[in-house]
Amino acid sequence: MTTAPKHDQSSNAPASRNIFEDPAIAEAAKNDAFVRFVVRHWRSVLLTLAVVAGSIIAYDIVTTTAEQKRANATARLSEIQDTYQELVKKQGEAETLRADLQKASDQKAKDDLTSKLDADTKEVERLHAKVDLLIGDLNSPKPFDILSGLYKGLVAGRFHDFETTKSMLLADTWEQSGEPGAPERSIAEVAALGLAKTLAEIDEYRTTAKDALRGLASRGSFVAVEAVRALSLLAVTPEEKAEVSALVADVKKRFPKQVKYLEGL
Repeated sequence: MTTAPKHDQSSNAPASRNIFEDPAIAEAAKNDAFVRFVVRHWRSVLLTLAVVAGSIIAYDIVTTTAEQKRANATARLSEIQDTYQELVKKQGEAETLRADLQKASDQKAKDDLTSKLDADTKEVERLHAKVDLLIGDLNSPKPFDILSGLYKGLVAGRFHDFETTKSMLLADTWEQSGEPGAPERSIAEVAALGLAKTLAEIDEYRTTAKDALRGLASRGSFVAVEAVRALSLLAVTPEEKAEVSALVADVKKRFPKQVKYLEGL
């Protein structure tokens, strides 16, 4: 009876020593400077590779998180814009109803108008609360915190809180919202123009409005023409009119395709 030959169990067993201590690698190191470096410093090399790999993973996580935050902020800003437009529209409808109610003489017509006005007033209050909540939640990342502040000023102006409108405008954050030509910059400039126009209607805040319009006219990328037009309507003194003329010339030079909108100035 023959017995099966015994295999050397150690020949198939996993090596217990580190691969960098293998004699073959040591032999290769004699003629290869890079291999010699790895053999001598394999622990630090592995540690460095681990750190680099960890950094790459961390960067990917941060980038993904940042992109997600930006996407969420963009959606929230869009919701703020839509809600604000609804608010402006509903306030306009309420003002029309209020004017019609003052003119109405028939009692039934008055009752109908009163009922509609009450409903619109409640809707204005709801939209006001909603947009305030949305603005409060949009506080990062940049430049969305800047844009939310500008919208905060616009909403405040709709409800005659002109001090808040002024503080948002004086922050002069529209220039920090992005590079000239960027979409975020266009939103910021339009909002800042709205703030300035709101304050321009109030004697107490007209100087602030003029300063803001000068900045938008001289440094704005999207609303410079509209800003200088608004400023021309506020110019009273010879000095102010001369300043407007200089700004008009500058805007025409910067935006030659929009010269037709500055005719007569």
